[in-house]
Amino acid sequence: MNAKFHAATWLACALAVSAVAVPPESFVYQGRLVDSNEMPVTVATEITFTFFDAAVDGNPLVNNEKLFSETDLVTPDANGIFTTIIGDNDDIGITAAGIVAFDEVWLNINVEGEDLTPRQQLFAAPYALRATTADEAIAAETAEEADHAASADMATFSTNAQSASDADTVDGLDASDLAPVDHEHSAADITSGVLADARIPTGVARDNEVFSIVLGADGSGSGLDADRLDGFTSSDFVTFSDDLWVDDDGDNVSGFYEFSNPNNNGDPVIEITNDAPGAGLRGLLVRTPDSGNWLNAAAEFVAGAGAGTGVLGRATGTNGKGGEFEGSGTNGTGVVGKGNSIDFFADGAGTNYAPFTGAHEVRLSAEWQGEATPGLIVSATGVTAARTDEAGNISLSSTLPEVALADTASDKRVLGVVVREHEPFEGSWYTPGDGERFALVNALGEGRVWVCTANGEIEAGDYITTSAVPGFGQLQDDDLQHNYTVGKVIERVDWDAVTETVVHGGVTYKAYLVAVVYTCG
Repeated sequence: MNAKFHAATWLACALAVSAVAVPPESFVYQGRLVDSNEMPVTVATEITFTFFDAAVDGNPLVNNEKLFSETDLVTPDANGIFTTIIGDNDDIGITAAGIVAFDEVWLNINVEGEDLTPRQQLFAAPYALRATTADEAIAAETAEEADHAASADMATFSTNAQSASDADTVDGLDASDLAPVDHEHSAADITSGVLADARIPTGVARDNEVFSIVLGADGSGSGLDADRLDGFTSSDFVTFSDDLWVDDDGDNVSGFYEFSNPNNNGDPVIEITNDAPGAGLRGLLVRTPDSGNWLNAAAEFVAGAGAGTGVLGRATGTNGKGGEFEGSGTNGTGVVGKGNSIDFFADGAGTNYAPFTGAHEVRLSAEWQGEATPGLIVSATGVTAARTDEAGNISLSSTLPEVALADTASDKRVLGVVVREHEPFEGSWYTPGDGERFALVNALGEGRVWVCTANGEIEAGDYITTSAVPGFGQLQDDDLQHNYTVGKVIERVDWDAVTETVVHGGVTYKAYLVAVVYTCG
């Protein structure tokens, strides 16, 4: 039922005590039942009264092996008030004489199986039932003597609820401190809970009535000032004047945005300007998440049919850059270009590429042992993988060569110098097989290569070729560029200060990572 039992309860003896009548062994109990919404309970309800010797836990009282307990079925009135008699069943152990035999008596009330707390203590007033042995009790009819009930705590438990004295206070409260059963509340007093519609005066508008009024006056210029917008207050938003678009306060923009220029007048679709003074300025910085694969693009530029340009970068400053692209991950690539005709086209009047180092993507031979050490020289094995289109046509621009460490002097198959081991791009035209390894090797431009003194000391201007020491270069026999030339030395080497060595065939040679311009690629 989820009922609550009001603190306003009354417990009284069924009949008044007189000098000539034997006081009854039963009590009148009166109380009020309300539900969880503070509404009166008016249906028949089972209430069990049990007497204990303690306020909490303790033992139920027993008299002549009978438990001091009784269950009554009560039917409250419209206000939830009920009255019942405790002790009117001869088969139950509750008697007034039995109760007064205990030093402490606590009444436990159980409504429909739910114990109400705290228990109510019965004070000295019940002991007045012993008036059956007071022959002079008739003298108590004097009103002056009865006035003591006004201030006595024993008035909590009088001898007869119908004829008891009219006390000045109830539990220390004056009548003005209490509200009558049929009192009313102002709507302003209600701060929580649910109020039944039937208890709301007809003059108070309901939700559906208010909504129709608001919706009827809704719209631009309505003047309505709402407290919330879709559950949010004004503090959850910024005003237009506080934050105009994406500005210099570090706004983050996410999601998908598509811009177009329907006028076809040559104006840019997006124009971004950074006029702030200083170095390192960017008009636009776009990043992708750290996770994902090569298909994640910080920015993608597509030119449609005709002579469209996916990216057009111009820099008018003295040291300006028309475009800057960075791939900072382990296998990051700054720019990936794909074109049916030309992947990259240099259209400047000055130097097209600077600085410049060109590298090949290669597959390491199955016999390759250990790591691919940067700076070692490799030669082609003669095995390649050809790129084909969907029709099976072989591409003239993409071939994957297989390489091994160069271990022959003046090897005409020399291809380049290892940069590092490198996995093919995800989405590459070549699908790696199980256990296959790949690397990048420099073949053109400036860089470095491991050399040794197997054919003498090397100085600036000398040509480098392969040697019998696997991966190491040596001084070429002449000063002509051949098909076995690795590159031209551009660094002066103090061989007396060189401490690095390499051993081959039982002979120890000095080794040095020298600067060169590659010519083998």
